[in-house]
Amino acid sequence: MAKQYNGILGPVVGRLGPVVGYLWRGRPVFRAYVEHIHYPNTVRQQAERDWFVNMVRFASTARSALLVGMQQASLRECMTEGNYFVLRNKQHFHTVTEDSAEASRRIEVDYERLSLSEGPVARVVATGASVDAEGTLHVGWQRHTGQHRERACDQVYCYIYDVAERRGMLAAHVERRDAGLALLLPDHWQHHELHCYLFAVDDYGNVSETSYITPASAASADGTEGEENATIIKISPDNEKFVSLQRETQSDISALRVAGNSFVTRPEYAIVPRGD
Repeated sequence: MAKQYNGILGPVVGRLGPVVGYLWRGRPVFRAYVEHIHYPNTVRQQAERDWFVNMVRFASTARSALLVGMQQASLRECMTEGNYFVLRNKQHFHTVTEDSAEASRRIEVDYERLSLSEGPVARVVATGASVDAEGTLHVGWQRHTGQHRERACDQVYCYIYDVAERRGMLAAHVERRDAGLALLLPDHWQHHELHCYLFAVDDYGNVSETSYITPASAASADGTEGEENATIIKISPDNEKFVSLQRETQSDISALRVAGNSFVTRPEYAIVPRGD
């Protein structure tokens, strides 16, 4: 309903038939009335929302990895890392109908096709991944592949995602020459469906494309390529230092977190390369 102030010559504020009166910078103006359409909450729209929510949820969980792997690409497109992830991976989230009833729709994800990084650096060629009986995840990759823009000092990041928990963990980076890392998983992660994503970062901050690998369970794993090259140490809760056995240096965990590393579920453990 429109209201008129200061008599018949006063400004009209509110809807008046097909127009709406309002004040803009102190001046009375009119605009056309736009009818607001309220969409019904149909089953198909609910499935569409679930499809979008699943993408955003994964991007939020993998934020620590995206801040490293997609920072440069997202800056070029003038968007956040999470939005760029959705742009790159929306075709890998599918709405599936189990039967003829629309109420049975669910979301399936092609985890092996997801991209968490984008760049010109040589891709990390994974050779194997497994979880041993003690709940330690071992991931291995090739030291030298002969690819363009491949350096032994490239930093390799590994992101592990637990489907059941809908949580992820970004391991502290090691160098490409280390050819593997080991990570002690939380107890309730050991028998869940896990997905691993590897990417490399050079000295200039350029990244590689994402490499995917599925860890084998302790019952089906015969051996691990990266087990010989990595070990696990416990971080002292008093000083919270990340200790590198190869370089014999120390740095604050807070500095590692700024660099994009995240110890989400087990902050008292870190991955370190074993010196040759």
